[in-house]
Amino acid sequence: MKEVRMGFVGCGFMGQIAHIANFSALPGCKMVAVADPREDMAAQVAARYGIQRVYKNHRELAKDDEIDAVAAILPHAANGPVARDLLSAGKHVLLEKPLGVSVAQGRSMVDAAAQAGVHLCVGYMKRFDAGVRWAREAIQAWRAEGKAPTFVRAHCYGGDWVCGNDERIVTDEPYPAIEIESGGPEGWDDEAKQDVQVFANIYAHNLNLVRFLLGGEMSVLSVTPHQDHMLVALAAGDTLVSLECGGMACQWWDEVTTTYFADGFVDVKTPSPLLRNVPACVQRYRSGANAVTESPVLPWTWSFRNQAQGFLDTVRGEVEPVNTGADALKDLELIEEVIRRKRGL
Repeated sequence: MKEVRMGFVGCGFMGQIAHIANFSALPGCKMVAVADPREDMAAQVAARYGIQRVYKNHRELAKDDEIDAVAAILPHAANGPVARDLLSAGKHVLLEKPLGVSVAQGRSMVDAAAQAGVHLCVGYMKRFDAGVRWAREAIQAWRAEGKAPTFVRAHCYGGDWVCGNDERIVTDEPYPAIEIESGGPEGWDDEAKQDVQVFANIYAHNLNLVRFLLGGEMSVLSVTPHQDHMLVALAAGDTLVSLECGGMACQWWDEVTTTYFADGFVDVKTPSPLLRNVPACVQRYRSGANAVTESPVLPWTWSFRNQAQGFLDTVRGEVEPVNTGADALKDLELIEEVIRRKRGL
């Protein structure tokens, strides 16, 4: 197995819990360096995970010739400048979702990856969930019979996404200043641009998940906001898609994606993102004289760790990535169109 030499930018909550911890547990991954201006935190994280070197910023890390690939886990408003520098230095890059703050910024990162001949991957970890993959195969099997999905209902009201999974190192160092680029298309006011960021931070996952399950392109049909909730209607070919956006306080994660056919459905209940080793709960129902309901017993795996493994395999050239920057750019295009319609721009 070819060893992948990893660098990490960002020692915050997600950087430690969802990424550094998972990469450190995988064979064939050499933990080389971490970069964070919080020097005490960076030193402690490096010591915990056996990381060899500590840098103050991503530019210093980008000069390290020993590093093959970098997980840069930052607020998405900071993704653009950091990713472009790392990609231009010849590093494969994994970012957290969404890709960036605007279509223009996202496209600049995709172009930088293409010019450097390296992979840019985005952290849509649901694509690596065992239950989600089972559901996708079930949908594809139905389509292979010549049956098309008629409707998709995507619902996300959130809840407890952490599940007590917080074993990170914390210091009293101030949160670092971050270089960001303005979000949203040119000419949008600050409130509209902020709307893009809020929607993207949560519902990019749902748009991406529907696209992964169905394949193909999607377009926005209508947007209906109501107080703190919103209903988005989309089209995926001849399939109508509803996205229900909202929130409530609860001790579980209220997210479900159901794909309907004329004679049944495939239902995916995705778990709280940081709930370790619990895949999505999936069910397939087929009607008829011999109606069948299937609910597979899936292995205890965590989508974040599967994603880390997938990134390593991509860097080794063993697989084609399923979470590319070019694909993630499609989510930003949909998100900007959602906010454009919501605000009548």
